[in-house]
Amino acid sequence: LYFAHKAADSIEVFHASWLGWAGRKRTQKLNKEVFKRPCTGGSDAHVAKHVGTGYTLFEGKTASDLYSAIKNGTTKAEGVSGFVFSFKLVLTQPRRLLKKIYNSFSSLFRR
Repeated sequence: LYFAHKAADSIEVFHASWLGWAGRKRTQKLNKEVFKRPCTGGSDAHVAKHVGTGYTLFEGKTASDLYSAIKNGTTKAEGVSGFVFSFKLVLTQPRRLLKKIYNSFSSLFRR
């Protein structure tokens, strides 16, 4: 992972899903201290309600403007956490998904 980041133009530090919420602070810290890449936000949305809730701010309107902003390190990751939406969805999901969520959250408190 450490060597792979050198090929990346940016690092997604804001993702609107519950997994993004669970790892956001770690990802931001790792990027700030180790990767030092421009930040992006996203919501590739495995859940329809998450579409557009995570995004990248930059000067301009075109894909070319976005690319330039990433290359110049002037992007900003923003969004609204989809955690609440995800939690509602999770309550209706099978046991295996609940186990994944439990493991994700419990790992935050293990050292």
